Amino acid sequence: DGLSADARTKLIRDFVREEALDREAIALGLDAGDYVIRQRRVQKAEFLAEAAATAPELTAEDVAAYFAAHEDRYRSPAAATATHVFVSARDRPRTAAKAAAAALLERLRADKARFEDAPRYGERFLFHTNYVDRTDDYIRSQLGDEAAAAIFDPATALDEWRGPYSSDYGEHLIFVTARTPARLAPLAEIEDAVRADAAEDRRQAAVDDAIDRIVARYRVIDRLEGGGE
Repeated sequence: DGLSADARTKLIRDFVREEALDREAIALGLDAGDYVIRQRRVQKAEFLAEAAATAPELTAEDVAAYFAAHEDRYRSPAAATATHVFVSARDRPRTAAKAAAAALLERLRADKARFEDAPRYGERFLFHTNYVDRTDDYIRSQLGDEAAAAIFDPATALDEWRGPYSSDYGEHLIFVTARTPARLAPLAEIEDAVRADAAEDRRQAAVDDAIDRIVARYRVIDRLEGGGE
């Protein structure tokens, strides 16, 4: 009602133009075979299916059962905090790199070097010097199997320089300050997250069921398999 006469006329003209062109396109079959249009129609139908889908409310027993069935999703992996001093094997034989690392190990011990002292020793490494609360797979991907195994081995003493350990890049001297074992948080601690995950899974199952009912109304002919239905 607040539009001027010219603005109202333009609005009506634009609507009529759009409607006429849309109907003409349909009449000419221009929507046939258009993947974008097809996906838009599918999306609208999915929205309708989602709106129609209803999932029952979760009970405390439902949440507990979901947690028991998906414990791996909520298990925190083992982690460690460690640093390393690196000796490259790029421009020297591996035996020479090992010898240099062994000599450097004695120096680190003699200097009583600590975690924070590591950057003062050795050579520049491609990745990190310090690894704080990092998982086994993360450390292994950068320092190699030998160093990662030693870092997560309970027999490796904390707050002590150990090595050398070989990787594809050279030799590593490690200093581990902490390890955290893998842990499954109790349900009471993460109940809100578990409930949200369970509700989403249940909602998606209801949507899938609604779409399956739509699909079931159609006859599907598999022509690639000789015409079976």
